[in-house]
Amino acid sequence: MKKNKIVDLDLVVPIKDIKIFLGKYNGFQRYDVYKHPFSKVIEKSMRQAFWTPEEISMIADRENFKNLPDHIKEVFINNLLFQTFMDSVQNRGLDSVMSELVTSSEWESVFKSQAYFELIHSLSYSHIIREMFSSNATEIFDRIYDIPMIKNRTDKEIEAYSVIKKYINNEITFSDDEIKKKILTLLIHIFFLEGLKFYISFMVTYMINNAYQDAIPGVTKIIKLINFDEDMHVAVVGGLINILRRDESEGFTHLFKSTWFQEECYKIVEEIVIDEVKWGDYLLSFGPIPSLTREVFEVFMKHYANDRLERIGLEHLYKNVERIDIIDWFNTYKDINKDNTAQQEATALNYNIGSMDMDYEDKDLEKLLKRLFKRES
Repeated sequence: MKKNKIVDLDLVVPIKDIKIFLGKYNGFQRYDVYKHPFSKVIEKSMRQAFWTPEEISMIADRENFKNLPDHIKEVFINNLLFQTFMDSVQNRGLDSVMSELVTSSEWESVFKSQAYFELIHSLSYSHIIREMFSSNATEIFDRIYDIPMIKNRTDKEIEAYSVIKKYINNEITFSDDEIKKKILTLLIHIFFLEGLKFYISFMVTYMINNAYQDAIPGVTKIIKLINFDEDMHVAVVGGLINILRRDESEGFTHLFKSTWFQEECYKIVEEIVIDEVKWGDYLLSFGPIPSLTREVFEVFMKHYANDRLERIGLEHLYKNVERIDIIDWFNTYKDINKDNTAQQEATALNYNIGSMDMDYEDKDLEKLLKRLFKRES
C-alpha cells in the first residue's frame, strides 16, 4: 500500500469513488465536497476548541501540593505518567498510522486534527509536571521506566497500530476481509481507549481536587479540557464506526452483520474493564483516596463500558449495573463551564473559542451524530 509520491495528480480519483479506507487517494487535500458531512462538522468542532495549557495558572497548585498526604502525591504522579504514556501512543498512532491509512482527504483532516490535540495533551502533562516539580521534573518523568503497571497498559493498542503500520509499509499482506478486520479492530481499540481507558484517571484527579479543598485547581482545569477533548474523540471514532456499519459503499457492512464485530468489541471491553479496575487497585495500594474504592471503580467502568457500546450499536455487556451517585457527580464536575474555583484563585474555564458553543455534554455529541447519520441515510 505504500505510496510512491506524497501527492500524485496523475492519479485521478472521481469523488464518487472515494472511500475512507482501502480506496485510491492521490494526496490532493480538497474540501469542496464531503461524502460524509459528519467529518466536516466534527473536524471543525475540534479545531475551534483549541486551547493551550500555558493559559492556566499553576501557582496555587505548586503551593497546595506540598501539603497533600505523601500517598496522594504518589497517586497523582503515577496517574499523570500513565496519561502521558497513553497520549504518546495516541498522538503517534493517529499521526503516523491513521492519517496515512485513510484514503479520503476529509478523514485525513479529522485524524490530523485529532492527533494534534493528543499532542496538546502530552504537552499539557509535561507542563503540569514541570510546574509542579520545577527542580526535578526530569527525575519524575524517568520514573515511568520503572513502573510495570504503566509500561504494559497499552500493549494491545500499540500492537493494533503496529500491524497496520506494517501493512502500510508493505511488510505484511492480508486478504481483503483480513485487513478490514484489522482496521476495525484498531478503531475499536482507539474508541475504547479514548472513551473508557482514561476515565479512572480523570476521576482520580477530580476527586483529589474536590476532597482536598481545591488543592490542584490548575491541574483540574487542564484535565477538564482534556476530558472534553476525549469526549469529542469518542464522537469522532464512534461516528466513523457507525458510518462504516451503515454505508455499504465503504465495504465494511458485512463484518458488522456477522457476529465477529460484537465478539471483538466485547472481548476488548472486558479486558479494559479488568485492567482499569486493576489500575484503580494499584492507585489505592498507595493509600486511601477519598470516596473511591475498588467497588466504585468497577461500577464506574461498567457504566461507561455499557454507554460506549450503546454508542456503536451494541447491547450492554454488563447487566443491571447500578447507577451510583458518583457517576452523576463525575458528569457534573467534568463540565468545563462549571468552574468550582473562585475567580481570584485561578483562570475560569468559560470557553467561547471561535464561534463554538462549548456547552457540550456527551449526549449532545450523540445527538449531533444521530442528526448527521439521519441526514446521510
